[in-house]
Amino acid sequence: MDLKKPLSFQQQVDRLMEHGMYVESRQEAAQFLSNVNYYRFTGYALQFRAENGQDYRKGTSFEDVKKLYLFDEELRGILRDALERVETMLRARIANGFAMAKCSTPPYDGHYDPVNFSRPELHQFVLDTLQKEEKRHGDSLVVKHHQRKYGDRMPIWVMVELLSMSSLSALYRAMHSSEQDAIAFSCGKTRVVFANHIHVLSVLRNKCCHGARLYNTVFRPSVQLGRYYLKKHPEVAVDTLFAAILALFRFAPTQDAKEKWCAELCACVQKYRAYMELEYIGFPQNYELLLRNECQ
Repeated sequence: MDLKKPLSFQQQVDRLMEHGMYVESRQEAAQFLSNVNYYRFTGYALQFRAENGQDYRKGTSFEDVKKLYLFDEELRGILRDALERVETMLRARIANGFAMAKCSTPPYDGHYDPVNFSRPELHQFVLDTLQKEEKRHGDSLVVKHHQRKYGDRMPIWVMVELLSMSSLSALYRAMHSSEQDAIAFSCGKTRVVFANHIHVLSVLRNKCCHGARLYNTVFRPSVQLGRYYLKKHPEVAVDTLFAAILALFRFAPTQDAKEKWCAELCACVQKYRAYMELEYIGFPQNYELLLRNECQ
């Protein structure tokens, strides 16, 4: 079967209109689509599909879908900045927690020894990933220094800076429970919740950094928020963006950071409130109160 025939930007606008989308300015719409992939744009129009799955419901406008796209884009920017601060903190806690337990005696390279991990296959995955990152950053002065002086080995606090958030999560999950407990305790969590939250944040980070859609998206894995919290707040669904944001808040390195994120998120939602539905990002009606509660 042949793939779909490519369309010019003007033809893409025509196609949207053929399916029932109202376009006030064909020129402005074509200009927007020249900067935003048609496939990406129509992902924000899924909620407006008619029962036949092809056409759009009456009253669906290009401008309304565009506003959803801009909301998502702004939201990703806010979360990206927050995730960067949390990721930096997690690298420090994980590296230091493991180093103090397993790298305190010469040659201080316990993070390379599979004996120090309960899941050696996951540990090997991390080392393989590290090797790829070293090659990718071959021109880095840091990488060159450690290759020249230490025979291609580096302290764990250098190693974690080359790992992705996903690989950092894998490194933690590969550790023995004693190291996991100590690291999780430093963040006020149990190791089970810590592992879940860092996994959730790695998924959220990947979405934010690669421009993936947050709006109208189910999040996996589900977020462990605690039985007591969910009983008190049954309006919070654990497979939503809002639940992932709660996990992010609970890793905030400072009180000021949480308050800043809360203000920015609430302002963003209010800015686009007329164009979006809270349910499509998993935000309950009392979202502002719940976010402010996390700041206390």
